[in-house]
Amino acid sequence: MAKVNDKTIELIKDEASLLADPLGLKVVKVEYLKEDGLWYLRVTISAPSPITTDDCAKLHRPLSKRLDELDPIPGSYYLEVTSSGSEEIVTPQ
Repeated sequence: MAKVNDKTIELIKDEASLLADPLGLKVVKVEYLKEDGLWYLRVTISAPSPITTDDCAKLHRPLSKRLDELDPIPGSYYLEVTSSGSEEIVTPQ
């Protein structure tokens, strides 16, 4: 699977931001990358207070649903919601 274009990344960032704002979160970066043979859509968030695993999960659920509706990326990938400097990544199966 080829890398997605900038327009698709921007669409995903916009959709993620719409869902993150009411939660008091800000989408910092969206990346689509291949690691160890698997494709990942990584959404990095920030907030005025420290990000918790619960914050990541609160965004992951509605974002996953929205991406399923839009289907902006062909094929399968893992959605990760993480924070800057955090080692913890939420990737529910």
